[in-house]
Amino acid sequence: MTILAVLLFVTNASLRGLCVVSDDVVWASGTGGTVIRTNTAGRSWETYTIDPSLDIRDISAFDTTTAVAMATAGRIFRTTDGGAHWTPVWKDERVFLDAIAFSDPQHGFAMGDPIDGRFVLLETSDGGATWRSLEGPAARENEAAFAASGTCIAVEGDDVWLATSGARVLHCRGGTWESIDFPMPTGNDSSGVFSIAVQNGQLFAAGGDYKKPDDVIDSVAVGHRVILRSPYRSSIAVHGKTIVVTGTSGTDVSHNAGRTWSHAGKGYNAVACAKTRCYAVGPNGAIATLALNAKPALREISAPPASPSNR
Repeated sequence: MTILAVLLFVTNASLRGLCVVSDDVVWASGTGGTVIRTNTAGRSWETYTIDPSLDIRDISAFDTTTAVAMATAGRIFRTTDGGAHWTPVWKDERVFLDAIAFSDPQHGFAMGDPIDGRFVLLETSDGGATWRSLEGPAARENEAAFAASGTCIAVEGDDVWLATSGARVLHCRGGTWESIDFPMPTGNDSSGVFSIAVQNGQLFAAGGDYKKPDDVIDSVAVGHRVILRSPYRSSIAVHGKTIVVTGTSGTDVSHNAGRTWSHAGKGYNAVACAKTRCYAVGPNGAIATLALNAKPALREISAPPASPSNR
């Protein structure tokens, strides 16, 4: 059963960056340099603009005041006053950045498309105030990553995972990289692994081909094990035994670690979960919530989505 209810209009930006700090505190970002924030579980939102010329594809936040925002055009910004002011902390116009992720409020990474045959990899150890370049893993010919949902990087402890258009995930532990192949479509610039999530060392992935969003394929997997065949999915979130995946054609939910699935409503760009609820964001300022302790149905709380472009 799907329950949709438009309650308010927040922004008309296409939203792709999403960080769910808690059930009540959520940050999201998107086109036009847009960042939005709620401290009230979506009942009210604050809207900020970093730079209207930028697409803020990803955001990581730690509380109601501190967040790090990433623009695809090689820019990273940081706020410590809830979004009212943003400080530029890193810039390289050669780089197309795809995603950022933190293992704790101090330690995080950012990844970008390859330059000179290697993926761009950045590290911070002071909460995003400064960044340093690391030697990223080698890329295959024509391999890149997807900034479709800001979830093509995952970190847990000192481990880092990067998802690629080559239908693989690159995993670094102790300074050594390994390649993990996934059963996703590949072979062109529109397909591969789009999103990853890690829980207790277990790797989950979602993807497909965004130019063929309705083709039913092996779209969601745990390692080499396919757990869902569905149309293209651009984002995956895992919380306990609950797995939520979303893409342009719909959203699916499993409450038993992928053994069975329910369709939860229309599609969005990104999804993330907290203790008792998940949030999803999409085009035209679309925002929805999903209660983890109820039937799998998205409840829309902002403007309805339109058909997005994913790269």
